[in-house]
Amino acid sequence: MDGDVLPTTPWQALADGAGRDIELIAGHTRDEYQLFLPPRPGAVAEQGASRALAVHGPDPNAEPAYRSAFPNTSAEQLWALVRSDRLFRIPSLRLAESQARGGGRAYLHEPAWPAQGAAFPEQDSRRLWQDHEFPPLPLRH
Repeated sequence: MDGDVLPTTPWQALADGAGRDIELIAGHTRDEYQLFLPPRPGAVAEQGASRALAVHGPDPNAEPAYRSAFPNTSAEQLWALVRSDRLFRIPSLRLAESQARGGGRAYLHEPAWPAQGAAFPEQDSRRLWQDHEFPPLPLRH
């Protein structure tokens, strides 16, 4: 943050009450990072998934927890899951938590319908989100 244009991070500003009078809706599709999977099935090997879990997981030893929580998940799915968590799911959650800490109202959404034959599952989720009205879930702090 440069102290001028952005005096603090958005998370800190919300926690300090900057958005308390504005309702916040934050979210992502369940399979947000699927769009960035290599185009060839099987392109992500177990070693690639392990590396992604070590680099992008919530801590360097995240791999056993992810593999235990998602036992039948392929290397590609784990690779995309941990990146979805790191880049979309966790930042959305932290933003909503900051809004609630600052006295504002926050809502989270996660369209989570599985793909119906689309090349990229999140495209189906985006279409469902556009075609239907789904109320966001309130976050209580």
